[in-house]
Amino acid sequence: MNKPTIYILSPDTNVPTGGIKQLYRNADILNKTGFHASIIHSQNGFRCTWFDNDTPVAYLAETKMKKSDYLIVPEIFGELFSSEIEIGGVNRELRELIHLSRKTVIFNQCCYLSFHGYSVAEEMTNPFWLSKSVIATIVVSEDSREYMHSVFPKMRTFRIHNSVDPKFFSYQREKKKQICFMTRKLHDDVTQVVHILKYRGLLGDFRLIPVENKTEQEVAEIMKDSLIFLSFSYQEGCPLPPLEAMMCGCLVIGYDGRGGREYFKNEFSYPVEGGDIIGFAKKIEEVIRFYHRDPSAVDAKREKAFEYVRKTYSPEREREEITQCWKEIITNSDAQ
Repeated sequence: MNKPTIYILSPDTNVPTGGIKQLYRNADILNKTGFHASIIHSQNGFRCTWFDNDTPVAYLAETKMKKSDYLIVPEIFGELFSSEIEIGGVNRELRELIHLSRKTVIFNQCCYLSFHGYSVAEEMTNPFWLSKSVIATIVVSEDSREYMHSVFPKMRTFRIHNSVDPKFFSYQREKKKQICFMTRKLHDDVTQVVHILKYRGLLGDFRLIPVENKTEQEVAEIMKDSLIFLSFSYQEGCPLPPLEAMMCGCLVIGYDGRGGREYFKNEFSYPVEGGDIIGFAKKIEEVIRFYHRDPSAVDAKREKAFEYVRKTYSPEREREEITQCWKEIITNSDAQ
């Protein structure tokens, strides 16, 4: 008997986006562990090129799912079922594909986008979440698991740990006096913190390095050179950049994005309450003074963060959890 194919829907977006990279990574892991998996893009010929991959890609117009096949749908596609959104063109085709799937698994990488696109007045008869074809949800943090259990207590929910790729993100002891940060999210917060630091004149010989429109390799090189990484995560399932920074030996300061609470530990990082701009700037200044006073203690914190991430978010653990998760999903669906 032929094995079912696990199709994974992905947006046609070729800008650096951690969530899309994880969709590709899940397909790769499934293919390497005895399953058949493929990404589905809407635009013929499209594939993500900002990170290295040879992931199998299928296209919406050509995809004919069998009854035995599975469809992984990211939570962001839930808005296709909002009555407030006019459906047409590619969106209609996506919606029809999801409707036709008999075995749908929602890969919810950001639980806080579960109702994106819905109006407050809308009746919650959302077939995306409540359809009988949805047999499970996969999440990437304990925060997201708690969210799902609270909102959809009958939903079968699996938690996996995303990993940080050690091929790119590896520990570097020698650092420049450099502070790196990403500008894509919470741009107003980023702007305020950066300019407060400049205005107060307490950076000394530390340089501020924005990370914008970089490849995965380029991001890793900046992080490996930087002593400090600033996190501006906001309501995320499991923010990956702070984990990647810790793997590169950065001290991480900033917002945990809620999903990152499980690894933003006080013994090796510097969490800041979301929106506390002055507190954020003061914490950076505190860490710079700490570094000048006791660089060996700073190195010890960096090493502790690296060791925690290396063990907790390893590729081996991610592979084992994804494999076990899908064995259970397929076994349970076959038994029904």
